[in-house]
Parts: sequence; structure tokens; C-alpha cells
Amino acid sequence: MTRKPARLAHCVLSVFVILSAAEALCLPDAVPASQRKNVTLEGQSTPIVVCSVYWDSGVLMSEAFRILTEEALGYNVVNCDSLPGGSDTAYLNVAGCDMSASSWEERDCGRLGNKHVTMEVWVTAAAAIKACESSQCGEYAPILAGGLDYKGSENIYAWPSSYTTAYQDSGLPLLYYKSWNRTWRDPTPYFDNINNLPLSNFSKCSASGPTNDPVKTQFYLDLTGDIEGTELDPATGERRIKCLNDVWFLGPACRNPADPNDASRCVPLMTYGGWQYDNFQQKVTHFNMPIAIAQAASWGQYTTIPRRARILHYYWSPEILFVNDNVKKIVFPPHIETEWADGIKISAINENTLFKYVNKFLAEAYPDILKTTSRINVAEPEMTAMLQDLSNRKSNNEQGNLHYNVVCDFLMSKWDSTVSRWPPAPTECLAGTGLADENDQYVDSRALASSCRWCEPGRYAKSLNDQLGETYVCELCKPGEKQGSGGQLACVACGPGSFSWRAGASQCDLCRLGSYQPSPAQPSCKQCPAPMTTWNQGSKQAEDCLCPEGSYRPCRDATNQSQLRYGCACDPSVYSAYSRQMCHTCPDGMKCEVGSDEINTPCSGSSTSSGAYPKPLPSHYVSYAAPLSVFKCKNSIACPGNALQA
Repeated sequence: MTRKPARLAHCVLSVFVILSAAEALCLPDAVPASQRKNVTLEGQSTPIVVCSVYWDSGVLMSEAFRILTEEALGYNVVNCDSLPGGSDTAYLNVAGCDMSASSWEERDCGRLGNKHVTMEVWVTAAAAIKACESSQCGEYAPILAGGLDYKGSENIYAWPSSYTTAYQDSGLPLLYYKSWNRTWRDPTPYFDNINNLPLSNFSKCSASGPTNDPVKTQFYLDLTGDIEGTELDPATGERRIKCLNDVWFLGPACRNPADPNDASRCVPLMTYGGWQYDNFQQKVTHFNMPIAIAQAASWGQYTTIPRRARILHYYWSPEILFVNDNVKKIVFPPHIETEWADGIKISAINENTLFKYVNKFLAEAYPDILKTTSRINVAEPEMTAMLQDLSNRKSNNEQGNLHYNVVCDFLMSKWDSTVSRWPPAPTECLAGTGLADENDQYVDSRALASSCRWCEPGRYAKSLNDQLGETYVCELCKPGEKQGSGGQLACVACGPGSFSWRAGASQCDLCRLGSYQPSPAQPSCKQCPAPMTTWNQGSKQAEDCLCPEGSYRPCRDATNQSQLRYGCACDPSVYSAYSRQMCHTCPDGMKCEVGSDEINTPCSGSSTSSGAYPKPLPSHYVSYAAPLSVFKCKNSIACPGNALQA
């Protein structure tokens, strides 16, 4: 769902009131304001800045973070100095982006920034998150601090005046989509007649994006075949949605073939700003639902029409607007992701997991803040109860910091059972961190520790269970391993062709020239037999060892009792005599490049060789029959060299 600017009017003022520093204390043994401290990031002292979204559930979660971080952990917390925004804005603020800029380049994301935490990020931020993590923020993308137990959902909602009455009168369960099939049941008696709803309350289709979009209209037509639900725009010649009185799209199940202007058989469904219009259009047509769809003319109409008329309407959760009215959603078939990816929206809208994020610099420097953020959680019934409480306080014109009061009451009601365990003990280290003493040095037991510290490159966080429960210690990577990033849970073995000789390596070294290593996780490389070398660093096998320039490797194996090496296919008599030397000196009148080897010597003129072997110099002659016997020629014309001759 895209959170809408129109809702800002009833939320912005409350955000600034809520997140201003309150002197009232909520928690037992709370740290008073005079004893709280700033955090220090990259040498800069700053309060923790929480960026709330502009809707009430997100503000409540931000307030929970503020209370716990100030009163339990003892840090100063302030609100963003900019107007609250949507999920993408909140996330990018925490990513260090300059949100006054319009382009990615100008936003300069991934820097330290001055905003640190956001507590309810919806799926609408998915594109921003993907761009940040993949390229724009790199390794400095915000740290995910987990999801919330309550979900974000959108749907068609009905009011008790309709669904309760229908069930009591005729046993009609209006909260289930199959009950809306016009072939079998008629739900219209439980809703107001469309003709009694003033047209001025609704937007005109001719001025609306969803009904004038030729691409979406054609997709709807191709999917449903509902040609009567579309028409040609006389101005553009393109196809658009057909609306009665330029307001109502009539679903096929409630149209009157005898009178196209008769909408008496339609149940009114209202949305606003195009929210889920095409989704509802597909469902109404596919499930044969006698429903007509219109869009409210304003936010005020959207919020008030459902209270004075019996209609269906678009709504989402969590949301305070109708939280005390017992509105309930219509259940559709379970969400099918692959169909929605193709634009087919017949199944239910997917519920969104809502996420919390912490600035990377803050998370690494202050793991207690990251751990507290990851533990702050609220179930759906609890969030609903808080929104109901908030709504009641507003209705009663209660004065003061309402969001603070609501959250404080909730935290205290759960203090003994859960909330008291959300802030970690000083030595309860989060995965990715480890025990440290008062001098900020790593230690391996709680008895020596006073805090937790982010595990630096060359170390990993190892779980430690003692009588107080689980914590972590930052262990050095073993020789043969590395870890190039901080806050990791394991080291990585050096691959073949590389090694690390000491504990705590942040990277592996390549095997040097003249050495190789075929196995992973090794503290050293194997030396080639003298005087052999290798072409490059990072050699992985013994076969990579080569004789240096001016020498060649014989076919008779110096390490295996003069046996011919595999691949030496010529007559044995042509090869050099056995010697314990791995490399033989190149004969006078011949040249031996690096890696020259008798195994590459061609046996005849019909043989080919791609590898180096001892070859005659110009003005010298060497035959296939005696490839190491050199004869001097008169000139290089007769004996050009560089190859054996017959």
C-alpha cells in the first residue's frame, strides 16, 4: 500500500508533540533526563534520531523505542528534524541519504548521516531498499532489526450495520467472497441504494487516473472479456473504463441489460485516490459480485461517508480511523504471488511484514541499541488495543502527550512478562558482537566483561552459554581462515591457492611464486621442488610448478626411480638420461623458455605441441630422433631453428 499525503493533516501535529522530549518517566528505575548521554559516531557526539512515519501505528512504535532507549538504556533520543514521511523516506533517512535532493547521486546515501532508527517500514519502500542495498548505499545500508508481529494489510471492509444484519436476517455471511455471487444470493438489501448517494461526494471517472488509463483498461478487458464495462474515449480514441454518471463502474453482476442507467442492483464500494481500484474491479467481475465502484472526492468524504451510509470501502490495518467501529474485511482466496506479479489480482492482497531498521554506524558502535530495537515487538491484537485506546483518548479530548501515555500504559502492562527483557543486560551480547572489558578489549567470559563490542574483521561472534543465558564472544579466525567484514558469525576458509599464516586474518594471501596449495583452509603453501617456479601467484596444484628459463623438465621422473611421467609418449630412447635433478640445464644451441618440458616434445613431423619444450636456436639443427642432440648449421636459412626437423 502507498501511504497517502492526504492523511498527513490529522497526524503531523501529533508526531511533533509525541516525540518531543517528555520529562515524565514511565519505566521502573528509569534513567532521568539529566543522566542520559549522547552516542558517539565517527567522533561526533549526537542524540539518537528516530524517524517516524506519519501514521499512528508507526508513531506508537517510535514512541516505544524512545521510552526504552531513554529510560532503560540511558541515551538521548530526539525526533527527525524534517516532516514525517512514508516508509521509503523513513528508510532512506536512516540510510544517511540527503532527502532534500531528488537524484540518487545528489542524495549521497551510505554516509554517516544524522538519522538513525525507523520502526515501521512497509513494502512500499521495497524499491528504495533494493536500490540502497544493491548499489546506492553499499556496505553501509541500514541494518535490518527484524519484523513486527502485526502485519500491514489492505482489503474491502464492511460495517456491522451490514454484515451483522445480513447474518441475523438471512444467514448471509457477507465477510466471505463466495456469499457475494449474484447468481445465488442478493446482498443489496443490506446496503444503501447508489441513487441515494450524492454524486458530488465522488470523483468523476473522466478526471481520474485509474479509469482513464488505456493500458490498465486493456489489461482488464483482456483478462475478463468485459467489453460492456469499457468504452472509447471520444477525445483520444483510446479505451477507458465506462462509468455511470461519470462516477460509478458497475460490475457485470449488477448491470440491468434493459436499462443501462439502473444501478439499483449494485452495492456501493468506495475507495480514494485510485487505491486498489483495478484490484477491486477484477474481483468484482471475476466473482460475479453485484458491486459498483467509485472514488471519494476528498479525504474528508472518504473518512465520513462510511459513517453516514451503508457501503463497502477500501481500508487498511493497522489504522486508527475506524478502529473502534468493528469494521471487518471480506475474505478472498489466499494470495498468489505469481499471479499478482503478472497483474492478475483475483486472490487476496498479500499481508505485508513491517520492518525496523537501524543506521549501520549506530548498530555497529552500539549493539545494545540494535538488540533493543530488534526485541521491541507488538502483536496484532496489542496494536489494535493501543489504537483503540488512542482513539478513545482523542474522542474524550484528553490533553497531554497521548501517544506517550498509550505506549507507557502498554509497556507497563507487559513489563513483568516481556518488556523488562527487551533492553539487554550490559553483557548480553547480540550476534555479531562479543564481550569486552572496561578498556574495550575483547574477553572470553562475563566475569571479565563490562559491555559488548562489535566483532572487528579477523574475528567472528561465537555463541557462549553460561548460567545467565546466551551471549557472544569475538573469537579470532584460525590460521587458514579469514573474515574481511565486521559483525560476522563465522570465518571463511582460504581457498586453494591461498593461505593465512596467523590467527585473526582479515584476508588470505595468494601462494607466492614457486609455491602452490591444492587444499582449502591452510596456514601455508607447499614449495615447488628447487629450482622450479610458477607462472603466477595463487597456484593450486603441483602441476603448476615449472622449470625456470634456461632449463627443462625431463620425462624421466626424478622422484619416481626414473619412470617415465604420464604423457611422455615418444620412444623412451629420445629422452634425456635419468637424474635426481627436477630441471635439466638447457643444451648449448637450444633455448628453453619458462615451463619447458620434455613431455611437450613432438615425436614426429605429424605431431603437434602447444606447450614449451627445448627448441633449437637459429642456425642449429635438432631432429625428432634425437631431440636433445644439437648440430651447428652454416646459416639460419638452412636451419631456421625454433622447431625440430626430420
